[in-house]
Amino acid sequence: MTEENNQPTQDDWEQLQNDWQSFQPDIVKIKRRIEWVTWRMSFILFIDLVFLFGYVPFLIYFVLPESTSLAEKIWHIGMFPVFVYGVYWDFKLRLPLFRIDQESTQGILGSYLARVKAGITLGDIGFKFSLALVVLFLLWVGSSYYFELGEEKLQRPTFILFGVTFISSMAGIMYWYRVKKQKEYSKLKELWKEFLE
Repeated sequence: MTEENNQPTQDDWEQLQNDWQSFQPDIVKIKRRIEWVTWRMSFILFIDLVFLFGYVPFLIYFVLPESTSLAEKIWHIGMFPVFVYGVYWDFKLRLPLFRIDQESTQGILGSYLARVKAGITLGDIGFKFSLALVVLFLLWVGSSYYFELGEEKLQRPTFILFGVTFISSMAGIMYWYRVKKQKEYSKLKELWKEFLE
């Protein structure tokens, strides 16, 4: 076979162009994906509320009694506004996604992209939040040792190492999630560009 026969013909280019122009996203599959993501968002928001309202009796019955060390009180009471702030951001980012138009093809694709973009933001906030939590944890451990706040475990290297490792792992997971969603968003936005314009 000659090199000339290996070159694409005009018919080949026309077929390729027709194939591209006739490309249609799998709307049914995308709608199913949106339904799954929406269910997952609803479940996460529900869990947020359960933990938020459950945290108050936890503070009252397990943290505030005199038998609890001052160090434990400082950590758990200090985490309450941090937790409220996290739940606030979760609702702020997710609630508007329930109200996006999902009737037209453009609306369905835009809805899915909006959910992916929210995932990028959540991953970014979660990553920064986890890094800040590492700093707060180390400050808590250091101040407990310096001011002798009465918590033996905070002087154990294994406890400190576990705490830093655990929170750092959370930061790593959120960073991975953010990068994953960024790639997905860029790829789909380019792929669906003509349907979104």
